[in-house]
Amino acid sequence: MKKISLIILVIALPVFLFVSQVHAFPTLSTFDSDSDGWISFDNGTQPVIWNATGGNPDGHIRLLDKTTGWGYFQAPAKYLVDAEYGGGFSFDLKIVNSDPITFPNIYNVRTALVGDGLFLINELAPPPSTASWSSYTFTLSETASSGWRSFSDLAQNYTTGAPLVTQAQFMGVLQNLTGVYIAGDYSDGYTDLASGIVDEAWIDHVQVDAAVPEPGTMVLFGIGLTGLIMYNIRRKKQRQRKLVEIHA
Repeated sequence: MKKISLIILVIALPVFLFVSQVHAFPTLSTFDSDSDGWISFDNGTQPVIWNATGGNPDGHIRLLDKTTGWGYFQAPAKYLVDAEYGGGFSFDLKIVNSDPITFPNIYNVRTALVGDGLFLINELAPPPSTASWSSYTFTLSETASSGWRSFSDLAQNYTTGAPLVTQAQFMGVLQNLTGVYIAGDYSDGYTDLASGIVDEAWIDHVQVDAAVPEPGTMVLFGIGLTGLIMYNIRRKKQRQRKLVEIHA
């Protein structure tokens, strides 16, 4: 029995320690081969367009602004997992504006999270007027410095007068995500190809940190692994007994 216990300890302990030290792993879209399931939201009938080149580097997706309101890139279902509280939501963004003099990029870079009955919106500074790639990271926490505030829907303009959420509410959103969004509209212009006017947002390398297993989950994993090892040892002994009985 001591030998069996030692074997279990030797095998289970390293695995348990490995699991307990795992860091948050990201949900990632590089767009090198396709649009990775991203779609257009609140942008009329204009779909997301995938390009194999021109990204940062390689592939990217772009959205032609076809409405006067907020249009978004909407993330696929793989992003609707438990996001890591305190982790990051990052992406590369490039704005292609054919008339930045008449329609400058005046709106802040915007993201949104929807879940648990709440609509959370956050914004950073407006993108540069030059058509160049810039990287942005939003911290996934409810603190005032992180910038996340609650709104009635995703069409609302961001204001610091909107209510902050509690830690419990924010974690509820992260654990019950139904939508992850990146805005694709940063000027008052919109694309009219017939007139030669282009207003596009390009994104690449989207990443959301996913939550690590809770300590209780790790304990259950260790218990389950130990049970599996004991079961296999027991089966092996039973087979050995049967072989002995057959040859006896």
